[in-house]
Amino acid sequence: MSVPQEKGADLNSEHSNPSAASIDNPIENTPISNRGAASDKDVTQQDPESGNNTGHPAAVTSVPRLKRRGLFSQITIIPEVDNPRAYSRLTKWIITCIVSFSTLIAPLGTSIFYPALHQVESDLHTSSTVTNLSLAFYLLAMAIFPFWWMNWAVAFGRRNIYLVSFSLGVVFAVLAAISKSIGMLIAMRLMSGGCSASVQAVGVATITDLWEPRERGRAMGIFFLGPQLGPFLAPIIGGALANRWGWRSTMWFIVIIAAAMLTIQLLCLPETSRRDEKTWWQTTQERLSHHSAVSKTFIIPRMLIVDPFKALYILRYPVFFFPMAYIGIVTVYFYVLNISMEQTFAAPPYNFSTLVIGLCYIPSSLGYIVGSVIGGRWMDYVMMRSAKKSNQFDVNGKPQLNPEDRMQENAWLAGLIPVASLIWYGWTIQYKVFWLAPLIANFFTGFGLVVIISLNITMLTEFLPGDARPLSCSVLARNGVGCVGTVIGAPMLDSRLQNGWTFTIWAFVALACLPIIIIMRVFGPRWREALPNRKPNT
Repeated sequence: MSVPQEKGADLNSEHSNPSAASIDNPIENTPISNRGAASDKDVTQQDPESGNNTGHPAAVTSVPRLKRRGLFSQITIIPEVDNPRAYSRLTKWIITCIVSFSTLIAPLGTSIFYPALHQVESDLHTSSTVTNLSLAFYLLAMAIFPFWWMNWAVAFGRRNIYLVSFSLGVVFAVLAAISKSIGMLIAMRLMSGGCSASVQAVGVATITDLWEPRERGRAMGIFFLGPQLGPFLAPIIGGALANRWGWRSTMWFIVIIAAAMLTIQLLCLPETSRRDEKTWWQTTQERLSHHSAVSKTFIIPRMLIVDPFKALYILRYPVFFFPMAYIGIVTVYFYVLNISMEQTFAAPPYNFSTLVIGLCYIPSSLGYIVGSVIGGRWMDYVMMRSAKKSNQFDVNGKPQLNPEDRMQENAWLAGLIPVASLIWYGWTIQYKVFWLAPLIANFFTGFGLVVIISLNITMLTEFLPGDARPLSCSVLARNGVGCVGTVIGAPMLDSRLQNGWTFTIWAFVALACLPIIIIMRVFGPRWREALPNRKPNT
């Protein structure tokens, strides 16, 4: 696949969607005048890893309360500042953890419903096939809505999108809990999935706002703890709630968690996007100044609703296509693995109850947690090591970092581990070996999976810093392609392949993905440099 060089392929052209606006906040060390109250006074400190190598301390300049951006921003405990990367490390980690915690809602909404599906069939008088649509449409919405959320976050701000999406999510979760028909339940689940997906894309942008490349991998590792903890907690909670109070209690639990997250965001999450002299609305009005008022009424909705899907055009560039393909493939065998566990451990000779099956997800979830913590630090280390080895420093002594340098021995190990662990799981579960043996294999699969995903998504944010489109497409790769796993998983396991050959096939698919590492290491720098209007990795 070659990189197009035609003039019309400008990634940041006038006809691009709003996501072409910058996400990254450049380092600015000159404080601005502060006219705020005493609680908004300037605080100056030195961050040893901030990347500020000029010898001067990084200035944290709070924005006056009345000039803060976002809904109800005047009440936030953490003030908005002129330069988010100059926040203290403690503040940056608090914001990172809030965003990570918020990502729990999407996987919770998916997995918590599994143990209660049979109750839904009975209560709403429908079939298992129709009931499963409530899960399929939830995942579909999680794949599509991020295109809108990410672009609207560029246009209207991160904080506004968090608050609006979670407020709507609470409403739709309440309506799902009181649904009187399967049609209403499917519709409300569709909208709930769309609302919960906002933080998966916008959250990555917030991490990029706060952290420099040299430490961003570590922050991304913590960010991905949220999505990985969901599959760990949800089946256990869902099984316990469904057994005690029925399927509607799982939806009310989602209402409570979403409302708690909304409250934390309202009180603690400031706007972190760059403060431009002109708002997106003012810039758009200037660009459309030669159009009539009637034309604007059609063009602006098109820019906000239709144009975000132009983000898919970046898949024609191999530097984006290959990492996203890798993300999509590992997500497919993740869903096939989940389906296998639910089916196999419920059948003889295991005959586990719904609650015990939920507990069986603990090993793989522990793998996710370990992979998130270790994988983030590991990718930062190998990238910094490459910069020092190649003597890549600017005039201020700051390392010049290349995104593809994150993909070294860490990528090889994370890619090879699932090859062995999938075969290990498939054949031990096929021959009904003691339950602990396949579950140990799942720990290693979970570790490799999360390292691969976090590594590739971090790279995608750095190939075109400030462009939101790779983030939107990465969510599509995870959730959209993940739908394939939910569709093909059960037929593969119920066929003559059963568990053994099903996971042997997926192990070879995982093995076939390893050349992507070589491709990105060899051709990645050339493809990255050929991208039009690319900016330094900051």
